[in-house]
Amino acid sequence: MQVLRFFALWDDRASLCGDRRPFVINFYLADDTVEVLEVNGPNCGRDPFPVFCKRGPLPNRPIEVDALGPTKTYTTYTVESFKIGQYVSIFGRPMYIHDCDAFTREYCIKSLGYTTEECAKVNVQEPEVPLPVNPIPPWNGYGSLRDSEQNCTMLIPKAAKRDLAKMMANNRKILRYTGKMKELPGRPLTNADLDRVFVVQYFLADDTVMIFEPPIRNSGIIGGKFLERMEVYREGTTELLQPQDFFVGANLMIYCRCFELLEADDYTYNFMEEVPNVWPMSSFERVVKHMEAVCTGMEESVRSAFVEVDAEGTGYVDAPQLHTALMTAGINIGPQEVITIIRKLSDASGDGKVSVELFFQEVFGAAFS
Repeated sequence: MQVLRFFALWDDRASLCGDRRPFVINFYLADDTVEVLEVNGPNCGRDPFPVFCKRGPLPNRPIEVDALGPTKTYTTYTVESFKIGQYVSIFGRPMYIHDCDAFTREYCIKSLGYTTEECAKVNVQEPEVPLPVNPIPPWNGYGSLRDSEQNCTMLIPKAAKRDLAKMMANNRKILRYTGKMKELPGRPLTNADLDRVFVVQYFLADDTVMIFEPPIRNSGIIGGKFLERMEVYREGTTELLQPQDFFVGANLMIYCRCFELLEADDYTYNFMEEVPNVWPMSSFERVVKHMEAVCTGMEESVRSAFVEVDAEGTGYVDAPQLHTALMTAGINIGPQEVITIIRKLSDASGDGKVSVELFFQEVFGAAFS
């Protein structure tokens, strides 16, 4: 039995709850009867009744009905009525034929005289429409940002996932800095607040910050924990403070208060020097290259600045004197870079001073005279 198999599509989206429904139309050459089968995909939500229209003659126009029933004055579809790229009315349902099987294509070309282009498959696949995504409302500041996002993305909130690999690699790695409050325009501080000293700790395991205030006797302020360990965001953004934001001389805005970092402990200095790509101001080689580029042609002014700073002529300067001399000579350098120079060029006495002669040899490649 020879059967022509066509693949059709019925677009019923104009009606209520309509959809694009695929069908298979079988045309039996023996008696010119037609059978229509519905293709039910997985999870389509429709009952599994594949036979949409039983095998029989298919009328090509509406059946005329009188009081005695349907009349016999209608005609049926023939094999020439089925062609790729055209519509076929299946009892009032327009179905678009877009493809056929290999036997049907070969039969249409050899027996019906169709060309290969006329029997070519028509692409009826529509581009996928992305599902609408509701925007996450702005963070109101209560709790952490990740917890607030979890409440907006799922019905039953779950705890935000942590980076376990990062926590294991950076377990117990804490950067400690000494800082103080700094006045801002429109935000004056009292004398008591200006004299307060804080210990700012940054935990590399989870990017959290904790601030502790050492108690000072007779200061009138009870010391202790100033800021609980928590995530701190950059002012006006939803980005967490990163390790590169913490260095000597940095001004950090933490909950409407500006903290200036003054110094760090030895572990923090050593850790920053081991990761120069994060803290380039802690790399002695990069600092020296920067000094060489900036100090070109300024040797005399730098010498005069060092002579003014070292008034006693000891030949040694500490970090504040080195910073003052370079700034006086017009060389803009940060406190962290000055500390890097002092740590590299100071002797083993531990007094924190560097030889002016050694400094000029490292930077200018010449002796100080």
